[in-house]
Amino acid sequence: SGSGGASTVSPTGKTTTTANSTIASTGVFQAALAASAARTGCTLQNTGTHVQYVYFGTIGSATTSNAFQINAGQTISCTAGVIVLTDAVNITGTTGDGYIVASQ
Repeated sequence: SGSGGASTVSPTGKTTTTANSTIASTGVFQAALAASAARTGCTLQNTGTHVQYVYFGTIGSATTSNAFQINAGQTISCTAGVIVLTDAVNITGTTGDGYIVASQ
């Protein structure tokens, strides 16, 4: 026998991991987050003064022409509605410019 009612989903506790880093080499993509099937969300902020480029996927396929462009101070998320991108998150920009990445 079934209850026929709506089901309830209880949220589980998640810990946010936050890290800051800098662009190591202008125009060369570097890993900001490894791919993770367990990822439930992430946000990356450009804390530098120049444009940065963020690519979701295999680093060998990353180019500035197929990456998201984020200006100084802007953020990008790995969520789109209910979809969470679990690919690797790669970034490039200008040597020495900073970024912050938070993930769950």
